[in-house]
Amino acid sequence: MKRSAREILEQANPINSTKRYDYHWKQFCNFCKLSEGKPNEEDFLQYFDFLKNERQYASSTLWSIYSMLNYKLQLLFGEKIQQYPRITLLLKSFEAGYVRKTANTFSKEQILEFLKEAPNDDEFVYMKAAVVIAWCGGLRCADLVEIVVSDCEFDETTGMWITYKVSKQKGERKSNTFNVPLELCEFLERHDNALHRSNASNGRIFKTFRKNKNGTWYYTNQPMGKHTLAKVCTKMAEFLKLENPKSYTGHSMRRSSANLIAEAGASSEVMKKHFNWKNEATCSKYVDSTKSAKLQISKMFVSDETLTTHLSEKGEKQNILKFENCQNVVVNFN
Repeated sequence: MKRSAREILEQANPINSTKRYDYHWKQFCNFCKLSEGKPNEEDFLQYFDFLKNERQYASSTLWSIYSMLNYKLQLLFGEKIQQYPRITLLLKSFEAGYVRKTANTFSKEQILEFLKEAPNDDEFVYMKAAVVIAWCGGLRCADLVEIVVSDCEFDETTGMWITYKVSKQKGERKSNTFNVPLELCEFLERHDNALHRSNASNGRIFKTFRKNKNGTWYYTNQPMGKHTLAKVCTKMAEFLKLENPKSYTGHSMRRSSANLIAEAGASSEVMKKHFNWKNEATCSKYVDSTKSAKLQISKMFVSDETLTTHLSEKGEKQNILKFENCQNVVVNFN
């Protein structure tokens, strides 16, 4: 029995986001009082105006909803919201004065301080391992949570090689590989030893941990969730006594990694491959904001030899005549 085109295309919903897409489409239809009819430009304009002025949604949230509604419109009616340019103009007008919130970042010194100074009990052991892997790999929490033991391969000369499945991919699921240097592998080894003591060394490398009646920590075979791993950066900021620890989210380590690599002089192409970015603008955001890039610009203002020579001449100290206990002194000025 043949299925309708709509039934076939319903399976094209993004697997991980089906409920969110359907929820926002349903909210939109309820607002516009649509049943089976196709929405028009006026419906979209009224809805986004309502979300902005009544619900007080941020500009970034509005663009996310725009994307989901656009997808559902294509799926159900074979059309795009882009055919209504006034909707785009409206959303862009909402961006005036908007400041995008981003996760705070750690410096290299702060990360190394945490790895060195934090205690080596089981509660901090898994946190240190998570920090090292996320930092070296530039991983999201969704990437970090799915790494299993078989993804890790240790080499005595180069360190730990880790292969992970890249998250947030709509098409073919891709993998990427990165290296944890030998100097940082001791933190992974401690975590592995803790898992072995709890007989939880199979499957995913990050497991939930519990405290027994004696007050000692142990790991279970239940995988740790990404929301638990996301709290690692907040706990790390609290340990380092940084201001506003809650602003250090699960994305902080990925941004910290990008800042470090950009500051070291990595090219945009290298960063795109390491962080699995497709957009050149994302790389430029980090590369252009480094101190080395800004210093390179500032040197342009004094790089001209004529200007440098002129300033040095102006900066020479003038000989100043001093007269002490003198009488009948004659000075001729030419």
